Amino acid sequence: MSVLLHEAAFCPYDALRYFVEKHNAKKKQCGALASFSGIAKRKRTIEQGKNIELQSLLLDCYPEMAKLCMQKIIEEAQQRWQIEAATIQHRIGEIPFGETIVLVAVLSEGRNNAFEACRYIIDMVKIRPPLWKCECDTKGEKRWLTTTEQDLQKAEKWCETQAINHKKNAQQKAQQPR
Repeated sequence: MSVLLHEAAFCPYDALRYFVEKHNAKKKQCGALASFSGIAKRKRTIEQGKNIELQSLLLDCYPEMAKLCMQKIIEEAQQRWQIEAATIQHRIGEIPFGETIVLVAVLSEGRNNAFEACRYIIDMVKIRPPLWKCECDTKGEKRWLTTTEQDLQKAEKWCETQAINHKKNAQQKAQQPR
C-alpha cells in the first residue's frame, strides 16, 4: 500500500502500469484493477449558474500528516474489502488545468471489491486529509475551497453502510450456535 505526494506533474498511466507490475509480479492472483484519476478543471460553476474560467489549482498540505491520513484510509479499505494493493498519488503545489490532481488505484481478485474500495478511498480523500485547495482564475482572483455538502454526504453514506454491516455481523454472530 502506498501514498505518494507529487510536487510536479505525473502521468497516471505510467503510475498505474508500475503499480500493477509491482503487485502482480508478487501475487499473480489479481484479476481486477479499479482506478480513479481527478483532473484539474478549466471551468467551475459557482453561485446562480455562473461559470468561472480557471487557470490553476493550488494545493497545499502538511505532507507528513496528509500521508498518514491517506495511509489510514487505505488501511480502512483493506479492512472492509478483500484487496491486494492500493495506492493514492496526489499532487501538491500549483496544478494547471488539464493536469492530474489525484490517482487512486486498487488491485483485487475481483471487480466488486476493487470498485467499492476505490470509490471509498477517493470519497474519503476528498474530505479527510489536511489538504488546502485554492482556485486561481484567469482574472487573477483566488478562492479557497471548502468541503462540499455533496462530498460530506458521500462520506456519511460510507459511515452508515459500515454501521449497518457491523450490526448485521453482530446479529449473525449472535445467531451462531455456541
